[in-house]
Amino acid sequence: MTSLLFGLTACGPKAGEAEVPVAATEAKPLINDLLLEEVPETVPGLLEAMEASDPGEEFVFTARVGGMKTPISDGYAGFVVADEILVFCDEMGDNGHCPTPWDACCEDSDKLIESRAFVQFVDDSGNLLEMDLKATAGIKENDTVVVKGRLSPDSAPRSTIIIASGLAVVD
Repeated sequence: MTSLLFGLTACGPKAGEAEVPVAATEAKPLINDLLLEEVPETVPGLLEAMEASDPGEEFVFTARVGGMKTPISDGYAGFVVADEILVFCDEMGDNGHCPTPWDACCEDSDKLIESRAFVQFVDDSGNLLEMDLKATAGIKENDTVVVKGRLSPDSAPRSTIIIASGLAVVD
């Protein structure tokens, strides 16, 4: 699944095969199925929540959408978040110099890599859901979000992947 961070492709039916409507194969989750109904009053940051959780255990965390120039997947239910310990460029006072303050480009690159994660919503087969989170959930760069999920077994020390089961945009 790590390859999903670098590019996604879709294949149509092979020559001579009929295209099967999605409704006939499986029901697609709606955005309402992914939104958290209740957000706890106190939610730890990404790194704190991961540190306090056991492998495979579901946890809830808060983070900001960002940590790279294009953090939201186009047409797929995935996005990059950065822990609250990072300072985004718009928090440094003069924001006029940075057209993409959510990328945290002013931070140390090692700190940036270690403080972000790719959040993805997947189907029962582990495939990334086809969904435009900008249009359906109103998510955008630099938003603060609360995510419920668990660490993916495909994660690596410098490539954290969270399999999400819930999302709330809190600002």
